[in-house]
Amino acid sequence: MVMTDDEILRAAARIRATQRRKTTKSCPVCETEFEGIATKRYCSDRCRVQASRAREGDAESAETRREERRAIIERLFKLRDEIYGGRMLPDDSTEILRAEREARSQHLADL
Repeated sequence: MVMTDDEILRAAARIRATQRRKTTKSCPVCETEFEGIATKRYCSDRCRVQASRAREGDAESAETRREERRAIIERLFKLRDEIYGGRMLPDDSTEILRAEREARSQHLADL
């Protein structure tokens, strides 16, 4: 039986996987002992995700970031209201231009 290129590569990968150096380590999150390859740091995906979330910050800092974002959004809405005088802007800017031209034309006609 002749092996295809893919089968040869898979067999080589299996052989290399068995030759990887395995070490006994302690998981930094749950502190359980586990055996894994030299680059593995956590015993499971659950511990890896917990460590990632801990690096991103705790719940208080996440709430602080949310409050800062809300404050920025409120400032942007206030700025928009100051610039446009509380008018609601239509989705299309051509509608704004048309309304302003009509108002100017009406003003000139009244003179």
